[in-house]
Amino acid sequence: MLKPPLCAIEILSEMQNVNVLMKKKREYFNVGILSYWLVLPSLRTIYVFHNVNDSTIFSYKDRLIDKKLNIELDLSDIFK
Repeated sequence: MLKPPLCAIEILSEMQNVNVLMKKKREYFNVGILSYWLVLPSLRTIYVFHNVNDSTIFSYKDRLIDKKLNIELDLSDIFK
């Protein structure tokens, strides 16, 4: 039996509809991921979802902390 990944990371492109990614987010949580990241490059922002309805928003100056995955990273290193 295959295990789901711990996390899914989606990057919103200019051509995508955010509603499609929100539907995929629900599907990912239904199969058992722990965390879902939605990256909005034009806003230099990342939404970290811990479940289908609960997220924390991090901007380009923040230190992203994902407690479920025990990950921390400076977004200033990502959004240059």
